[in-house]
Amino acid sequence: MLQNAELERLKYVRWLADKVGASYFGQSFSRLFSCMFDIPFIWVIDKDINRAEDGNRLRTDYASNNTVNWDIFGPNNGCTFLEFMVSISMRANDILYDPEEDRTSMFFWEFMQNIGIDTFDDEGYGRRWDMFTLNQIVSRVLNRQFEPDGRGGLFPLTKVREDQRKTEIWYQLQAYLREKSA
Repeated sequence: MLQNAELERLKYVRWLADKVGASYFGQSFSRLFSCMFDIPFIWVIDKDINRAEDGNRLRTDYASNNTVNWDIFGPNNGCTFLEFMVSISMRANDILYDPEEDRTSMFFWEFMQNIGIDTFDDEGYGRRWDMFTLNQIVSRVLNRQFEPDGRGGLFPLTKVREDQRKTEIWYQLQAYLREKSA
């Protein structure tokens, strides 16, 4: 039987997943979402701490509407990769705001595709992907081991003004969205 903290953790991960479309093309990604929640979001450029704060704000939003046992967040209470991905997708939606349509889910799955984990469905766990593979991909993204134009990262560009490995995530996102909407 699951303990209260584990149940609350599952509810929170499901709440995050619901913000970005828990299923994609009719497939389930609950295992991937859970694994992404187990990976801490780290930053190598100082101001990227703001993206961690965005992710942590999701916890506050969730907690304000639920009775939360904070044990679900683990001992360090830092932002997770899943929280980061959900929050950056929400930011993208806010930047290109359209009152007629919430495109948070679209952005989330586009970013997942950009880093190559959009096919990591539940059915493929253990055969096509595992936690080791996911950790390698996330590490490449967070440690900025992608191409200078952003290929291999969240925000690949075709017209590059500066090395994306040295650019704050916020400015990478803005350049990506500018290029996509041009």
